[in-house]
Amino acid sequence: MITTLPTRFDALTASAQARRADRGWWLQFIGMLGVTGLSGWLLLNQGAGFAALGWCAFVLGALAIVYQPRYGVYLILGLTLVGDSLLDPWYPFVKNLSSAESLLYLGRATSFSPAEIYMALTLIVWLGRAAMQRKLKGYRGALFWPALSFAAFITFGLVYGLLRHGNPTVALWEVRSIYYLPIMLILTSNLLETRRHVNVLIWTIILALFLDGLSGAWFVAAVLKFDISSLEAIA
Repeated sequence: MITTLPTRFDALTASAQARRADRGWWLQFIGMLGVTGLSGWLLLNQGAGFAALGWCAFVLGALAIVYQPRYGVYLILGLTLVGDSLLDPWYPFVKNLSSAESLLYLGRATSFSPAEIYMALTLIVWLGRAAMQRKLKGYRGALFWPALSFAAFITFGLVYGLLRHGNPTVALWEVRSIYYLPIMLILTSNLLETRRHVNVLIWTIILALFLDGLSGAWFVAAVLKFDISSLEAIA
């Protein structure tokens, strides 16, 4: 089902369309300039090393999302699945930038992960482009209302717990990852528009799991020497 939101209306003149295109170009340019500037500042302060390579990869991913928000879906799922926090504690994508063992450690005050930043950036770029093009449409698939209901119950439980004097820090840490589900459902449903887009996503998942499997096999062979009798999990 395609739901056309009230903000959609078409530009009536060629000059209006040209001004809209110019605004979009400048917003993308400013966004890329800001991300590049942040990367340069981090490199100057942290110096060269694996962390610098990690930040460069992070910035390149952000630029790819600004260029085409659909790439954000591929990056979020692929980078989440390819790494494993048990096998590689340094792997930073799903860890907060405040985690000391993370390759992208920034400081204790930064409680966001690269995955969350990519989600927010993908959502902002998608909505921003749709608003500038006056074509803000929302696709509702079969799972839209169940996911929305699920998010509503989670929100109700969060508010109820806080009103009953629950620990806000623990509550927010528990629910933050649960909200990923409706956010990624909305992004995937609206940004993947063709069969080819879905095929790319499936192959991204397959490749990520294959690389993660290779990492697990290497860990068993090189680190554990095939002695897994004392372990409950390796990945």
